[in-house]
Amino acid sequence: HPPKIVIGEREKGSRAGDVLAELYGSIDAPLARVPVRVSEMVKYADNCFHALKVCFANEIGNLCKAVGVPDSHQVMEVFCLDTQLNLSPYYLKPGFAFGGSCLPKDLRAVVRMSRETGVECPVLSAAIPSNQLQIERAVDLIRETGKRKVGVLGMSFKAETDDLRESPIIQVVSTLIGKGYELCIYDQNISWPELFGSNLGFLEHELPYAEKLKAESVDELLAISRAASEGRPVDAEAMRAALSPIRRDVARRAVLERDSAVASAAGWSLFLGAEALAAIAVSAAAAAALTARWSRLRDGILRMRRGGAAEPFFSGTRDEFGAVEEELDGLVAALGDRERMRSELRALQGWGEASAFLAHQARTPLAALSLSASAARAAIEAAPANPGSMDQAKEALSRAESEAARLASLFSRVRSLSGFKDPELVDLDPADAFEEAIATLGARGRGAGPRNASVGRSGSGPRPRFDRAYLVEAFVNLLSNSLEACEERGLPFSARLVLESGPLSYTVEYTDSVTGLGPETAARVGTPRYTTKPDGSGLGVWLVGRVAALHGGRLEIGMTDRGGLRFSMIFPLEDGSRG
Repeated sequence: HPPKIVIGEREKGSRAGDVLAELYGSIDAPLARVPVRVSEMVKYADNCFHALKVCFANEIGNLCKAVGVPDSHQVMEVFCLDTQLNLSPYYLKPGFAFGGSCLPKDLRAVVRMSRETGVECPVLSAAIPSNQLQIERAVDLIRETGKRKVGVLGMSFKAETDDLRESPIIQVVSTLIGKGYELCIYDQNISWPELFGSNLGFLEHELPYAEKLKAESVDELLAISRAASEGRPVDAEAMRAALSPIRRDVARRAVLERDSAVASAAGWSLFLGAEALAAIAVSAAAAAALTARWSRLRDGILRMRRGGAAEPFFSGTRDEFGAVEEELDGLVAALGDRERMRSELRALQGWGEASAFLAHQARTPLAALSLSASAARAAIEAAPANPGSMDQAKEALSRAESEAARLASLFSRVRSLSGFKDPELVDLDPADAFEEAIATLGARGRGAGPRNASVGRSGSGPRPRFDRAYLVEAFVNLLSNSLEACEERGLPFSARLVLESGPLSYTVEYTDSVTGLGPETAARVGTPRYTTKPDGSGLGVWLVGRVAALHGGRLEIGMTDRGGLRFSMIFPLEDGSRG
């Protein structure tokens, strides 16, 4: 049987409706006879709500998996046990926005959790913006009436309570006051002197003058509102008590007797004078704010011209000046990228010049080596026929050794200029070097520690020899980058090292707890001079690659499933590798 039967009628009590009702009369289900347009919208509402429930359950399940909740089905099973709020008509009556101490707080926490874990939850993320639109719609409905005096009946977010925390009506009241409306408030459940704690704190922050707008009874509220809406004289004392906290800084408006033309003229003069003063004050404040923003813009440009670090120009205000600030931020970013490219090109040019120098200097000894080797081979081949040719061979080999020593000296000079020495290979477990790097950073006062790091192993094959100093320095660079990235993003720090021994290669893989990076970062990180830090050198990851290369290996950089970086140093296994 269906859960309900809906009959759409063009006319109430129509013959067609009677026939259909009789046709379905034997089915045990609620029957509703409604206008055709209502029945059509009921069908849309049914299917949209079903789709919404599927998306809601899926987003909760995805989030459970991301944060380590083992059984999302159990979560939803317990959720469905609540037939008073969760699976009920409750909350399904169109009306005003939600508020209170639980719904907004928990919804914001879940949305933040989804962003931190990289799980997209568009349905949950849209709830707060949708709720805000409902509050703005309420303000628009009031504005459409054309009335400037408004009575508010009830302030708490929940009936029969005095809980004002994140009550949406407070935002409506605050908005109307900011637009010049005159308000009077009555709530029988609120005793203003007895408010305390976060309840009082929220009210004082959002509506500090709320108590001055209160009416002592619903009759007083209706009397003031009705008199104002009908154009009848309003009780002067009641109006003054309601309006004094809002108008005292602009003008004290007097409610005058309507038969006193002189008093009326004086009142209007006072009002217009106060409005003019208010306009002048607002203009002066706007000019001061604009001057401050210009000064900030000028100081930022001068600081950059002096070689200082660039700071964002955009102040957060969406206006014409804000558009200029955003354009400047985009220009600075583009110039920064161009400058980094120039720096990389200069570095590459330097390496090119060094390579040209090396090729030029090595050409002569290499040619001499080739000639000496050829002369030695020719002398050895002629030895049976010419006994003296062995002396010639020895002389040629002596010249070859001399040229080889000269070539080795040249390469040693170039390597000393680069700052790299030949690695001193020892039997070393990379996990020991990892622990030494953690201890080094700990001694420097950084946040790395054994409890933040872990080591995993895979495979039982041999491992190559390593230079302890080089490997420790590589891990120090990787850990330092991770710590700085976690501090910048407000993330907890952790690092993991996985050592994998295969039949042909040995892999040292490093990952950390950083998330949310784009694939373009993985493409550029590790290139000389590339850095995301204002004072960075751009050499940390590049040096890790050089350490791998000095051991005959290579560095590969990829992305993790959570949007972090994976650094893999891969070393080939050769004869003589040790387990």
